[in-house]
Amino acid sequence: TGISMLAQSDGQFWLPDQASTTAAEVDWVFAFIFWISAFFFALIVFLLLFFVIRYRWRKGRETKAAPNSSLAIEVIWTVIPFLVVASIFWVAFRAYMKLSVPPTNAYEIHVVGQKWKWLFEYPNGWVDDKLHVPGDRAVLLTMRSEDVIHSLYLPAFRTKMDAVPGRYTSLWFRPEKTGEYFMFCAEYCGTEHSLMGGHIIVMEPEAYALWLEGQQGDP
Repeated sequence: TGISMLAQSDGQFWLPDQASTTAAEVDWVFAFIFWISAFFFALIVFLLLFFVIRYRWRKGRETKAAPNSSLAIEVIWTVIPFLVVASIFWVAFRAYMKLSVPPTNAYEIHVVGQKWKWLFEYPNGWVDDKLHVPGDRAVLLTMRSEDVIHSLYLPAFRTKMDAVPGRYTSLWFRPEKTGEYFMFCAEYCGTEHSLMGGHIIVMEPEAYALWLEGQQGDP
């Protein structure tokens, strides 16, 4: 459909479309860490080349003893990395907590992972291999595995969680855009792991209610 093609093709230079309320913050954390890393990489390479050229060995130059250590320099290169790491921890922790704590009124769908497919059980008992969700509402996925560890990865929603045998795990998101999006298994689970994908279909709330009402009987 036109709407699903739009949803699949939108995106940034190196990231897919932002389709959930938390996606923008996750991307911001990614960009924050990336540009800090790029800055220090460029700075270190520049200083390395500068010192190699500036203080290279030359014939006839006398060698001198290394200068004593500087307390000021020691403090600077201790405090600055600490502040950088602390800032990365803070912005990442805030995003992690938003992804980890679902709203109390989230719409719950049960998920079963097995070799090699996902199954989704809706509140009326209907089971489908495609994930249909209402737009602009928090959705909670309660997950389990029938066999080995799987990992439900939703790129456009910037979230991922393992489905583990013998226990329940969960993830949540609030879709912002209607359309059709990809999902994958991000944990190697056997010979057909690469085929363990699927689609998330985000629908207008009214359209979702009508769709769910029409899914009756044995799945």
